[in-house]
Amino acid sequence: MGKKINGIIPELFALSYLHEINGSSNTVIVSKCIDICTSVFYDVVIKLNNNVRMSNDYSLIEFLALLIADELGINFAQPFVVNITNEFVQSINDIIIKDKITKSIGKNFATKYIEQSYMINMNDIKPNDVSKLCDIFIFDLFVENVDRRTIKPNLLETNFNSIKDYYVIDHELSLGFIWDVLPKPPIDQDIYNMTKNHILFQCLKGRNNLNFSMEQKLKNLNNAFWQRAETIIPNEMFNLYYFKKIKNYLNLKIENLDSFMNVIKGVLS
Repeated sequence: MGKKINGIIPELFALSYLHEINGSSNTVIVSKCIDICTSVFYDVVIKLNNNVRMSNDYSLIEFLALLIADELGINFAQPFVVNITNEFVQSINDIIIKDKITKSIGKNFATKYIEQSYMINMNDIKPNDVSKLCDIFIFDLFVENVDRRTIKPNLLETNFNSIKDYYVIDHELSLGFIWDVLPKPPIDQDIYNMTKNHILFQCLKGRNNLNFSMEQKLKNLNNAFWQRAETIIPNEMFNLYYFKKIKNYLNLKIENLDSFMNVIKGVLS
């Protein structure tokens, strides 16, 4: 289903267009793809480059957010780099979608299509789900993800063999501080603003005995993690300036981890 990064992000080639996913600011398609190194086929969600909110720099954000999620033990849709070729474009009959895809020939950020998944049902949260959801909430505040809202949860739910799981998706609006011209402190009013619109806030607020073990996991985002991240992110989507800006800012959060976690505990009390 999801996860799998280890030390490499697989590079795939798009073979056949399946359908477009509506409701996104970007053009997002599902395609059948192949890993030519292993001859394994995948159904993949491709976020086409050269869109309103998708480019190599936004792909860097997507990859880094998933690498952080991986380090923190949070489920996510497995990431790929997908090559879109002219041959793939010419195989598409729909003229409108063909035109959109033509602008994204080359390498694109993508994730594995998770079958039998659906957006989180907030009316079916069980006590056993709360710990996982609290981890996701803290992760989102750490990477400053403003796009997990009621109107657009970006949080998939699966239920295989009566075991419920959650997978985070869509992180191009995370780490948005890289666009800031002026620096800002690692703990600021933005945290309070993000909590109000977060889809999990009302579910978690006021609950007794919330598990804040994520505080210890955040300490794993050390120099070894950043060195590994630098080697894993594809060269075409790696921007050293933005990478260092993200690293330095998040390191400040780690240095002020007690303050960061106290703010979260305060808004959830």
